[in-house]
Amino acid sequence: MPRCDTREPASRKEIFRRAGWEVTKLDYGDYDGEDAVGKVWIVEHKPISKLLNDMTVGVLQRQCRGIVEHCTFPILMVQGHWWQAEGSLLKTGWTWEQVWNQLQTLQDMGMRMQLTTSEQHTIQRLFELELYYQKEQHPSALRGVSGDTFITTLTLIPGIGEDKAKAIKDEFGCLGALAGLSFRPTDFTFRMQKVKGVGQALEQRIRNFFWEQQDEELRDYTGRV
Repeated sequence: MPRCDTREPASRKEIFRRAGWEVTKLDYGDYDGEDAVGKVWIVEHKPISKLLNDMTVGVLQRQCRGIVEHCTFPILMVQGHWWQAEGSLLKTGWTWEQVWNQLQTLQDMGMRMQLTTSEQHTIQRLFELELYYQKEQHPSALRGVSGDTFITTLTLIPGIGEDKAKAIKDEFGCLGALAGLSFRPTDFTFRMQKVKGVGQALEQRIRNFFWEQQDEELRDYTGRV
């Protein structure tokens, strides 16, 4: 269950509470949750004026360092518009170069950047992040595998997404059965015809995938021998 910190504005807390989020005091960040395999994401939310102030006094750097150390996916979400006046941002004395150098340092530390334009956009983006990290399979290399080897393996094949991989799994049960039948064309085709959305071209692509995997294993084996 994703969580919202008790120190967030009351109106925002109520929105997330109604959406099923837990409202509690967080040790790090303003929002957190877990992805499909239990890896933690944490969001530190800052309006731009607050961001610049916290940069000035060194609070932001300390906060981000703690978040990076306590989760897999640390996120800094900055809300607002970057108004520049007389060479500085929001009349703070910070120049563009200084601000972006600071943000680059935070990124090098491991923070991921999210930019929002308004309160409504921030709430929307937080809900989007919740859905993003709930996906079992994702092309981001840092997301890792879904925890389901069958789903992860099949989504490596062009044309197969998570839903289609699950449908194939429902029919074949395990990778061993799918791989074994790929070398028995008649049986393989018969079973694949039961899976919605798998046509002849995709069926051949799946079979080729397992043939190529076996060829690689054979080449590796004979090379060692």
